[in-house]
Parts: sequence; structure tokens; C-alpha cells
Amino acid sequence: MNSKRHGLAEHEKLTWCLIHQDKPLMDKARQQATQSALNVLQSWARLNAILQRHEECIRKRWLNKTRPEKEAMLREILPSIAARHRPEEDDEDLKTAKSTKLFTSTEKNALAIH
Repeated sequence: MNSKRHGLAEHEKLTWCLIHQDKPLMDKARQQATQSALNVLQSWARLNAILQRHEECIRKRWLNKTRPEKEAMLREILPSIAARHRPEEDDEDLKTAKSTKLFTSTEKNALAIH
């Protein structure tokens, strides 16, 4: 590997190869991108086939769950999911800005801070 690229992150290597026209690295990046795209499409096709077979059952089960049951299920699957629809409203800086009138009413509407 070229010493100028040693220790760079993958995206930095790609940027470097684009700037310096490093054909072998560009070919490797293109190959990796193609493989990643194929993997995404194959996964989508598999999930879509599963959904086509089981969509009615999934919808019925989901609709029969209460809101707390749905929320619990989503948190179990994705613990980092926001507890609220608009988690940015929990941001203390926005609360302070709103309470100290740093925004005009027009700006508040534009930022959807209500």
C-alpha cells in the first residue's frame, strides 16, 4: 500500500484514489460497491417474498396489539428507537431557546417548535 494512504479510513482511501486516480483501488471500491448492492437487492427480494407470503397474518397480529404492546415490541427489536415521535423536543437547548424567546413565532413555526 502507498505510504501516503497508510492509516486512512476506507472512505478516506476512496477519496484519495478518486483524487489521485489510483486505478487498482478504484476497481476494488467499484467491486465492493457492486457486491454490496447485490447483497442489498438479494436481501430485499428475500424479505419481500416473506412479506408477500405472510403480510395478511402480520397485519392482523399487529392490529390486534395495543399501543403499549407495539411500543414494547419495537423497543425490544430496536432499543435505540426514540420514545417519542419528535425526540428533538426533548432537547434542552431547544427548550431554552423557546422559553427565552430566541426564536420569533415565524421561526418557531418554521422549526415546528410548538
